[in-house]
Amino acid sequence: THTLYTLNGVKLMSEASRRQHRRLTKSLIATVVIPGLIFAVPQTTLIALYFMGLDKPEIIPFVFEIIGTHSIIHSITVILTTD
Repeated sequence: THTLYTLNGVKLMSEASRRQHRRLTKSLIATVVIPGLIFAVPQTTLIALYFMGLDKPEIIPFVFEIIGTHSIIHSITVILTTD
């Protein structure tokens, strides 16, 4: 990413700080992408089914269960990607 590339060019930063910034940037990306997908994919599925005119009421509870895991998945991602 651009942030990681920029960090490599900073000469005033110690190597330990650079590693810490790199690790925290990757953690931030993971905490946005992983829970975001858990929320966005099911929502997009429901919206697509609606606009395609497909009546699939049996999928709705499953989709809401997946969406309901968003906060716990976010918490697990934060715990696993930070020290």
